[in-house]
Amino acid sequence: MDSNLESSSYSRLEERCEATRRINLVKLNRTNRIESLQQLRRRTARDLLHVRSKRHEQLASVEKEPMVLMDESKSEDNNVFLDKDIEERLLHVNNVLCFSALGTRTKPPFLISDILTWPEFLLGDCVDIAQEAEALLHTFLFIRPEGRRVMIVIKDYTAMEYSKNNTCTRTFKVCFSKGPTILDCVSVEQEDEQFFYIVLDVLIFNGCMLAHSDSECRFFFLKSRVEEDDWSVPGMASFSLVNYVECTRENMLEAYYGTCNYQKDSIMFVDKRAKYIGGYNPNWLCWRDHNTSRFPLQCNEHGCLRFRVTADIKSNTLVTLDGTIVGEIPLGMDHTRDFSVDLMIKQVDPTRMQLECGAPPQYSRSQNPPDSMRKIAQAFQNKDANVSSVLFNRLAEAFGKI
Repeated sequence: MDSNLESSSYSRLEERCEATRRINLVKLNRTNRIESLQQLRRRTARDLLHVRSKRHEQLASVEKEPMVLMDESKSEDNNVFLDKDIEERLLHVNNVLCFSALGTRTKPPFLISDILTWPEFLLGDCVDIAQEAEALLHTFLFIRPEGRRVMIVIKDYTAMEYSKNNTCTRTFKVCFSKGPTILDCVSVEQEDEQFFYIVLDVLIFNGCMLAHSDSECRFFFLKSRVEEDDWSVPGMASFSLVNYVECTRENMLEAYYGTCNYQKDSIMFVDKRAKYIGGYNPNWLCWRDHNTSRFPLQCNEHGCLRFRVTADIKSNTLVTLDGTIVGEIPLGMDHTRDFSVDLMIKQVDPTRMQLECGAPPQYSRSQNPPDSMRKIAQAFQNKDANVSSVLFNRLAEAFGKI
């Protein structure tokens, strides 16, 4: 494996950790996660023991090795070690969340947003387009279908569907997995009202922890399982797998302008070497506009778009999912803990990370995760369908020249 490519994937996760240090956002604060890690390990030790893969055992042994001080000539290698250490700590916390999901049948004591991965958004304007294109190197792409993002938890051939707002919305039988299994899926509406799910990724399958494996390994495993077993049985919920392809200029344009078997929502890019780590994860990238979705964000009568941020009471600031501070909590919004706020944004400056609001902030009723700064910026740059297609072509051409 190319160490430079692996280091690039790790560095994105390090940036995420550095950004979340300033806030306590959906319990992703690195300090809190590490402090509670030892206690959580003890409580889940028995469950973890029978599903740890050989790969995880090897990585865990690396973490136990003492850190050796190195001179400046070897500082680059030392940084790689630190990046891996950050990823290992996040993976351990991901273990705990996954097994918490497997251990409950009622309203879960965890956040779905902590387990599922939330992507970063690509830009085609007001940025270095070559840098955006380089982020697509060594990635797979797939067309994300239109529908509800859900997490499927399977135990004893019984599947439970969890929505993003942390509720179990459906329980049904399956035949392809006894469990314990956790799948990242999109629930697609069908005219015959039969349940139909398109699988995006896998975290655990029949007790085997796959979240620690590279994306390339997980996708190969999923494809082989779908081909070997019948995941669509008459009278039961049907499951299908998204079509992962190598990211090339031609495949980008085909995904953008071509058709597929389901209604498009967006185009996703996944780093081949990325582990499945929940929460905001820049190893997952997304492009969404009028040409990939029937329901892009629409402006209200005042030309504003609605977005959601977190009010961090400790710092008295409004913070996006990726840790960008966009303002202060308005007077009168008193609370004993962090809460969600809706912003009606009229204009955005992505280069300066500044927002202009067209109305006072309001309390948000949604339990979904907050939006990232780049998601806000992409929505504004892609308001015009003609402009957004030009920007995507620009991104594809820049990628083809690398």
